[in-house]
Amino acid sequence: MVCWLLLDDGKFQNDGKMAFIDLNKFKIINDTHGHLLGDLVLKYLVKFLQKELAYEGVNVMRYAGDEFMVLLFL
Repeated sequence: MVCWLLLDDGKFQNDGKMAFIDLNKFKIINDTHGHLLGDLVLKYLVKFLQKELAYEGVNVMRYAGDEFMVLLFL
């Protein structure tokens, strides 16, 4: 829900950028090592992205499953 509120913001509509990240073949991790490890991988990815993109106006969020959105407000 937070995602849609951010996208509906006038600032984003005028100056925002969006990137989608989809992990290809992520299902193999869950099928091979289990969903608990798969969840840890997803959490690690979010923390990594948040650390690497730690700039004002950047938001990293899980969109669905193994898909993520990065919203940039310039």
